[in-house]
Order: sequence, then structure tokens, then C-alpha cells
Amino acid sequence: VARQMLQLYANLINADDKLEVEIVRCGKQPNATDCGVYASAIAFNLASGMQPNVKFMHTKMRQHLASCLEKGVVEPFPQKSVCGKGNAISRIVFL
Repeated sequence: VARQMLQLYANLINADDKLEVEIVRCGKQPNATDCGVYASAIAFNLASGMQPNVKFMHTKMRQHLASCLEKGVVEPFPQKSVCGKGNAISRIVFL
């Protein structure tokens, strides 16, 4: 895995020849069927500079995604609140 990461992200290797990857907290899905919806919501938040560590309004997410696709627009997913803990969990350095 480390070798693949280095190949994929060669342009991000720092001056010490290391690739630093930060693992962040993000909203958790409550079931085994909404992986795509949650991945879309978290990707949207990250790409928009928004907090990924939120509690989404689970029952409204699927309809929201369908509406965005139908209208051809991307809007923030419905959320209840931002989780209290910070984003960063840990930092991994690949040699």
C-alpha cells in the first residue's frame, strides 16, 4: 500500500522524501446501504472547505442527492450539527 501511495501522489512528497497523509473524522452512516450517499456528502463538504465531521440528516440525504442530480446543481447536504471533536485523528507518514 505504501508503494502505491507514493506512486499515486509523487507530486506531494515533501522535501524529506516523505508523503504525509492526514486522516480526518467524518460523518458516519447509520446503516449498510447509504455508502454512496454519505461518500457524496463528505466529498462535497471536503471540496467546499466545509467541516466533514457532521451529523447528516439521514432520512433526507437520498432525496437531496436525487434532487441535485435532477437539477444539475450541487448543494450542501442536510445536516443536523457539526460534531464537537476536531477533524484530525492522526497523521501518517509514508517513507
